[in-house]
Amino acid sequence: MTSPRTILVGVLVGGAVLLGQEPTRSAAEPLLPPWDSPLWQPLPLPEPGADATRAPAYDYALVYDVASGRTERVATPPPLALPIRPGSGGAIGAEQNLVGVDDLGELTPVSNPDGYPWRFNARLFTAWPGAYGLSSAAMIDPYHAITAGHAVFSDERGGFALSSQVVPAYDAGKAPFGSAKAVSYMVWPGWWRDGDYSHDIAIIRLDRPVGALTGWFGIAEFSSCALYTSSIWFNLGYPAQAPFDGEQMFYQFGNFDSCPSPTESRYDAISWGGQSGSAFWRPWLGDRFVFGVLSHGRSAIDPYTDVVRFDAGKLADADTFVGATKPPAPDLTPLALDVPVALAPRGTFVPGVSVLVHNHSTHPFQGNLHAEVYLSRNRAIDQSDTPTSTVYQALYLEPMESRRITFDMWVTTMIAPGFYYVGMELLTPDGNPLNQITMRDDVDQVLVW
Repeated sequence: MTSPRTILVGVLVGGAVLLGQEPTRSAAEPLLPPWDSPLWQPLPLPEPGADATRAPAYDYALVYDVASGRTERVATPPPLALPIRPGSGGAIGAEQNLVGVDDLGELTPVSNPDGYPWRFNARLFTAWPGAYGLSSAAMIDPYHAITAGHAVFSDERGGFALSSQVVPAYDAGKAPFGSAKAVSYMVWPGWWRDGDYSHDIAIIRLDRPVGALTGWFGIAEFSSCALYTSSIWFNLGYPAQAPFDGEQMFYQFGNFDSCPSPTESRYDAISWGGQSGSAFWRPWLGDRFVFGVLSHGRSAIDPYTDVVRFDAGKLADADTFVGATKPPAPDLTPLALDVPVALAPRGTFVPGVSVLVHNHSTHPFQGNLHAEVYLSRNRAIDQSDTPTSTVYQALYLEPMESRRITFDMWVTTMIAPGFYYVGMELLTPDGNPLNQITMRDDVDQVLVW
């Protein structure tokens, strides 16, 4: 793998030097084809040869901004006191209901991908200039997903992806929780610079906290190979290479067979294009933790699949990157607005309208929620749309908690009959004023007459 030519510029931020790389090409986001377009092809499972590059450990991570095409080199913080970052928690035990062969490599379709916790897993659509790839990912935070490094950076496709879209619980064109687009990628130089598959792991920051709707995995690091060869591990992803088509989530579970390096676990079975980036996880400490992602393997003689795991440095990088989106003040976002009727007469109240409010913060919220409801001819809600109702509600939310509130919506007489999107803007001051309006997948539609 060759590296792009770079110009490094240093900026002092909070006592740490961040080195920025000048973009090597335009980062204009392409218009993505429809999900059912034949342009989308599964990313082939990489099959590195015996002479594959082995890079040393590095003490920094690289963050690539999708909109500007710029990168920041971020020094690795000290290792975490405990080698874990918690997930959203929730009931443990659904894994016990899985049927099938206790053997990694035996794939079984998921009948309810929108069920808990299967919905933490996602299909990943990624676009490069003239190339459109299908792979897998998993939510590790409301705003972050984990995947393989080669699912977002590919030297042969032109470097970093121009655009990526994460769709949790995707099922045959359906997206029960909507989607989220990539804002930035975190990768490590062992992958993007040296092409070492033992560093083939990446984290995607998203523009919408879709993980607040689905729940999310924790992430963890554990170096002992015995944990991987003696414990049951679970994996859900989207194989898209024949005989599979990527339209359905599949699961597998079982033990690993060996550990070819300190950051890789191996099972002796074939994997398929489209599974790249799918997470391997297990219940632990009353939560579910991802330790690594499906990366590469061999499909011919003596087939195998390698999973790339976190080491202490990468886990500390990931913890810092994920935590950077959480302000110390409450940060409220409206999600998944729902209007329970299809028809709404003007000059009447529609009861039972609801919206999920998420507090993406390290600080609780307690107070009065103030919001404005709008009717719009498109999904992009803003203050130029028609205000139709005002909401005031007392609300308490713990850090990272979400809660659905219900209200009666007045349908104004000051609009013409027709189809409208219903969205909301939160007016309560908080720690991030940029995410207080419902986004494209968080509005509902109603016929006003």
